[in-house]
Amino acid sequence: FHQEDPGDMAAPAAPKPAFLPPQETPPEMVDKKQLEYERSLKTTGFVLTLAGLRASRFGLVSCAVLVGSLAWLVVRYQMQMQGEDMVSTQAFNKLATSIKNSIAQGVKRDLVYQDMVANLWTIQPDITRVDFRQFVMSEAYAPGLKTISGMSLIPRVVGSADRTAMEAGAQE
Repeated sequence: FHQEDPGDMAAPAAPKPAFLPPQETPPEMVDKKQLEYERSLKTTGFVLTLAGLRASRFGLVSCAVLVGSLAWLVVRYQMQMQGEDMVSTQAFNKLATSIKNSIAQGVKRDLVYQDMVANLWTIQPDITRVDFRQFVMSEAYAPGLKTISGMSLIPRVVGSADRTAMEAGAQE
């Protein structure tokens, strides 16, 4: 076993620094062009930093504008669709109301012509078929013939005596 003597060993050399600290040059040796170049680099770096900040803000602002525009388009589309639905619903309601009014007018007109027949029967209860036909075919009743599909005179028979008289009149 061999042990080295600490005295035998030489002192280790001091490690060299990984970088050398900048050495300042005396002011008389400083080149003015070099100073201007360094200042322009610093200024350019500042300007580039500002431009980078503006660009990143521009990106955020442009994204916000894009999202806002898309949201506005969706809202406008929905409003337009609702507007079209409202317009079509209103048009349908107006058409339905018009059809309903037309049908109601037709029914009222038919009821008027039926009332005319009822009034004729009240005035002349023993009206003959010939007279009834002449009344129904008259100019006053003509508009009723366009909508009424049929109108006939059916005398009311109450009891067997009326029936015998009706049957006797029909055989003649």
